[in-house]
Amino acid sequence: MLYRSGQSVADGLEPRVAGPDGIAVWSWTVGAATTPGDWPIVVRCAGESARTSFVVR
Repeated sequence: MLYRSGQSVADGLEPRVAGPDGIAVWSWTVGAATTPGDWPIVVRCAGESARTSFVVR
C-alpha cells in the first residue's frame, strides 16, 4: 500500500497465495496519522493486475 507519506509497513500487507477458491484476502489497520484521501490498491499476479481504492477520512 502506498500512501502520500510512503510505502505502508502495516502488518497484514505481505504477499498472499490464493486458496482453493481462487481468493486471496488482506486486512490491515490504517494508522491514526494517515493522511485522509482516496488511496489506490493494486494487486498483481501472474502478469495481470487489478486496481481499486479505499477512502481514509
